[in-house]
Amino acid sequence: MQLRDSFGNLVDMTTGEVVEAGTAVDPRSAARPDLPVSGALDRVTGVVNQASWGFNSALFALPDLATRGIGKALGMKDEEVTTLSKIFNRGETAPRDRTERYARALLEGVGATLPFTGILAWAARTRPMVQAATPSAGILKGTADDII
Repeated sequence: MQLRDSFGNLVDMTTGEVVEAGTAVDPRSAARPDLPVSGALDRVTGVVNQASWGFNSALFALPDLATRGIGKALGMKDEEVTTLSKIFNRGETAPRDRTERYARALLEGVGATLPFTGILAWAARTRPMVQAATPSAGILKGTADDII
């Protein structure tokens, strides 16, 4: 019995060996074959994960570029540099079907344009949800006042 994995490799399930090597394609490419999804929850989780990973990778592209530049200047290898994308996109997988590819591409576009729209500047100017404790008030008293 042979199965094709998400990378396009044809794998013999009895021996575990790759019978036919797949070609690396862009995760958003329609050339990638659709893989079966096991249920509604799996489909929703896949779409939400792909959208999140796409948004994060586009939003953090510029900070990651700067971080990689600093790491390179310090003599580190590219895979040794900890970037925001690596932190927030742990467990990232390739999209399994066209719905996941669409969600990823859509949110990559949103994440890439977000720094230029002014929405981030607006969010930075809004009142913070958490404020620093004042030095005159005790921590327990301040917490009790906030609760009441």
